[in-house]
Amino acid sequence: MIDHKQFRHIRNFQDIKLEKARLRYEMLLAENRMMASLNAIQGFVTLTTFFSRFSQGFAISRNVFSRMGQAFSWVFGKKKKSAPSRE
Repeated sequence: MIDHKQFRHIRNFQDIKLEKARLRYEMLLAENRMMASLNAIQGFVTLTTFFSRFSQGFAISRNVFSRMGQAFSWVFGKKKKSAPSRE
């Protein structure tokens, strides 16, 4: 957004050149920030990254279900009868 207060100090052609240079610099900074954001998004969405995250999620879910199965077998498993003691 244009700030009109910045343009009040323009008095001659040199001031216009300086203001143009400042605006170009700000545009380059904004473009660099935007490209960095797009590169970060692209790195997040690549096919390799997708499969890596998918395999990690699969491994975690397999581990969780394995532990749940162990817990259920421990709770609901067959109780071993103790051998009768000989006295």
